[in-house]
Amino acid sequence: MLLEVRNLGARFGDIALFSGVDVVLEPGVVLVVESEIELARTTFLELVAGITMPTTGSIAVNGAPVGGGLAGQVASVLHDEGFPQDEPVAVHLQRVLADYAADPVAAAVQLLERVRLTHRAEHEPWAMSAGEYRRIALELAFSVPKKLLVLDEPERRLDRPSVEWVIESVRAQVAGGAAVVLATYDERLGDLATRRLELVSRTEMS
Repeated sequence: MLLEVRNLGARFGDIALFSGVDVVLEPGVVLVVESEIELARTTFLELVAGITMPTTGSIAVNGAPVGGGLAGQVASVLHDEGFPQDEPVAVHLQRVLADYAADPVAAAVQLLERVRLTHRAEHEPWAMSAGEYRRIALELAFSVPKKLLVLDEPERRLDRPSVEWVIESVRAQVAGGAAVVLATYDERLGDLATRRLELVSRTEMS
């Protein structure tokens, strides 16, 4: 199995965002996560991506617990794209791509060429449009080697042609053997689901 989630739970104050969640995914699966509470979806995706660590339950990718040391296993784009705001995007791309490319400088240039944003190489994220920044972050996640791709509303701040690009890119990831876990409000992205997970939240009075 590629992803194994066992008895996962999370809380926010008096709200149990979800509890007792079990998920097992094999390569090539698209799991769409749904919930009436956006925080529940976001929290679940952050846990699966290894951004935050579970306090209840466990998560493993290819048998290894999520967290540090999973380069080549998990790639993600969540609400916060994760780029430092005070350095040019090319510098961040080069640092990340150094783990995968013999020439990270050339790899960063090629990535920006694919999203037609080479003119933004020396810009900090705050100086770019939100859509431009989002496209670069998504292309980075699509480009690096991974077994599991985690996306939180990848359509955010994108125009229609860019959303169509995301849809085709997700299909390509699945065809290449990755599993994808995502949350979305876009029906076209939702239609990619081969499985769905409904997170149930409840208020627990103390």
